[in-house]
Amino acid sequence: MTDPEEKDSEITGGRKKCMRQEKERFFQIIFEENSHVLFRYICGQLNNDRETAKDVLNDVWEVLVVKFETVADLEGEEMTKWLFCVAKNKIKNQRRKQDMGSHAEKPILGLAGVAISGISISSAHRVVISFCVRLS
Repeated sequence: MTDPEEKDSEITGGRKKCMRQEKERFFQIIFEENSHVLFRYICGQLNNDRETAKDVLNDVWEVLVVKFETVADLEGEEMTKWLFCVAKNKIKNQRRKQDMGSHAEKPILGLAGVAISGISISSAHRVVISFCVRLS
C-alpha cells in the first residue's frame, strides 16, 4: 500500500498539471482568436511599424498572463474588448516613449551663451528661453 501523503501528493500534482494544461489551452485559444486582428490594429496605430507593433503585442500578452485570474471568466467579445483596451494603453505608452526619445538632449545656452549641460528641454521652451535671452 502507498502512504496517504504520497497519494495526496499525486492527486495534488495531477490537479496542478490539469490546471496548467487548462491555462495553456485558454491562452492558446485567446491567442488564436485575437492575435491577427490585434496585430493589425496595433500596427495601424503605430504607422505600420511592424517591429514595434510586435513588441507592443507581446506586452499585451504579458498583461494577459499577469491578469489571468482576473480575466479568466471573460468570454468571446468581452475578452476581445479587454485585449483591445490593453493594446490601446500599451500603444499610448509606446508613443510616450517615442516622444521622450525625440526630445534628445540639446545643449541649452545660458545668458552668457555658455552651454548648460545635462538639461533636456522641449522646443517650445527653447523658443521662450531664446526670446528671453534676446531681451536681456
